[in-house]
Amino acid sequence: AVEDIDQHTCVLEPLSASRSCTTRRIVLQRHCSVQLEIDPHRPLGLCEIRFLGSEEFTGASMQKLNRNATKWRADQLPRSNLEDLLEIKFPEAKAAETEDFELECSICYSYRLDPVAGSAEAGETPDRICDDVKCGRPFHRSCLVEWLRAIPTTQQSFQTLFGKCPYCQNSITVDIGTGRLK
Repeated sequence: AVEDIDQHTCVLEPLSASRSCTTRRIVLQRHCSVQLEIDPHRPLGLCEIRFLGSEEFTGASMQKLNRNATKWRADQLPRSNLEDLLEIKFPEAKAAETEDFELECSICYSYRLDPVAGSAEAGETPDRICDDVKCGRPFHRSCLVEWLRAIPTTQQSFQTLFGKCPYCQNSITVDIGTGRLK
């Protein structure tokens, strides 16, 4: 199952995938990706799916997935199932280089954060996108957290920061506790 994904999609992460690694982050379209966790004991079964990108796109994709989840076929590869359920065709690695989809963080201007000893953010890629379609700027979660904490008008409720996008000033939120996006 992971070999099919590696051969027929544009994989963003991991950089050098092995068969033992069952997680893949693949391109859906510019500014949007999907992270898959394939169960090695049931490689053709419904996998864990996490959408990354603007709320406008990820919300619509999640609705399609929820609406069509019962149509998952156990005799079909995960890539084919996802293309059917999401009503899309994944960009192929040959058609588009990963650099076309690797957008740098709009705060630190890097794609992948440099490894720092003991840092949880080592190798982090931008996984938070401004929900305003006219803006759509990508951010590392850790950069956005640091930025929002420096702004006096940012509010915090439990493990979530509520603030303004550094570029368009529209509302943006980020979960600071677990790394999950809101």
